[in-house]
Amino acid sequence: MLNTPAAHRRLALLLTAVVCTAVLSMLVIRTSMARGRLAFYPRMDDVMYMARGAELTQAGRHGWNAGGLFGSVRDVSRDWKRQPPHSPWATGSAAIGFSAFGYHEWAAYIPTAIPVLAFLFCAAKLARRSGGRWAWRAHVLL
Repeated sequence: MLNTPAAHRRLALLLTAVVCTAVLSMLVIRTSMARGRLAFYPRMDDVMYMARGAELTQAGRHGWNAGGLFGSVRDVSRDWKRQPPHSPWATGSAAIGFSAFGYHEWAAYIPTAIPVLAFLFCAAKLARRSGGRWAWRAHVLL
């Protein structure tokens, strides 16, 4: 099943999208650390989203220790219902970033690469029909 040409094309599409997303996200975060919003202390909105994301991460870790995956989901959903976030996307991405990479200010911004990955994968899938073997990769890079 994985040795079919279609499976190889899908894997190539996914890998192209992942590599482009990783490079783009790394460049955006490095530039932001040098000259952008990560070069300064977080402002009010970012502080609230990061603090709420850290609280959700703590609730998830506490639940994980108490009951594994189901305990983690239970405690995070209970905490989410108790105090719903102002911006679910910003708070959720901060919580995912803190859970995966630890409590660093840049970790809250890593999950924002998920929509970029989805967009690039869709662009690669659409561009695949545009020509030869390397033509669709060039389209995605552009």
